[in-house]
Amino acid sequence: MKFDVRSPRSWVAALAMATLIPFAAPASAGLTNGGFEETALSPWEASVGASLVNTEHFLGSNSIRFSSVDGSNYAYLTQPSIVLQSGSYDLKYYLKGTVPQAQDEFLVGLFVGSTVFDSFALGTGSVAGNDWTLYSHAVNVQAETTFRLSFTADTAGDPNFPGTEASFNFYLDEVSFNRQTGTVPEPGSLLLLGIGLLGAL
Repeated sequence: MKFDVRSPRSWVAALAMATLIPFAAPASAGLTNGGFEETALSPWEASVGASLVNTEHFLGSNSIRFSSVDGSNYAYLTQPSIVLQSGSYDLKYYLKGTVPQAQDEFLVGLFVGSTVFDSFALGTGSVAGNDWTLYSHAVNVQAETTFRLSFTADTAGDPNFPGTEASFNFYLDEVSFNRQTGTVPEPGSLLLLGIGLLGAL
């Protein structure tokens, strides 16, 4: 159909075709390699006890395993330079397995330099279980900021009670920052709208 700027039918057809264009999932804002699918772990940095594996994954082929089986009771994974514009975001990630329990901690932290911008602790005794579980935290950014994102498992236990160190073995996958953009029409509703408009021509 030839587009005629003077024809209402042309404008209706253009609107109908626009609603039929597939919607792509938004990329994670500021964060790189959140699915751990790159050949190297970079730009993530990991300590002993946090490693890239292909034996478990929510999507793709890889995930990060946090494990105390090597005798370490502390492990971390961090991405040192994530630039976020001002706005509201959802920090999301998937976990599977048993995270630190009792008085021990699994912390998710956002830092600006050495200063804590925000932190989120999974409740003591948190267990993701045998199924992948989605966790989400709201993050509000007032101005463009460069953050360091860290995931830390700390099972040092209570120093007053030797032997209280807890073991942990869990997997992390699909880390993302998703900017909150308000209500967006469901793709299915837009598809029906497009078909209806084309049928009206």
